[in-house]
Amino acid sequence: MGIYAGCSSPLLKNMVEGLFDQAERYRRFSARFRTGERSKGTEHQRIVDAVLQRNVDAACSLIQGHIRSTELNVTESLRAMQAASAG
Repeated sequence: MGIYAGCSSPLLKNMVEGLFDQAERYRRFSARFRTGERSKGTEHQRIVDAVLQRNVDAACSLIQGHIRSTELNVTESLRAMQAASAG
């Protein structure tokens, strides 16, 4: 959330905070059922570095990959649970 601290738009800040709060359950689920190694600290640092360098393309790509990694982990975990309960 720190990279949004300099945002001058209260509307955008509120939207980001709301999305962050709504995604909490998925982050927790992903962390609980993660089977592979993941270096979130490194991912976060790369995002911050891209933002500080004002490299919009890199920052967007890194943020998308960061979010997508959690999405894929949640989806794969749910599919595995469904297969296990059906099997």
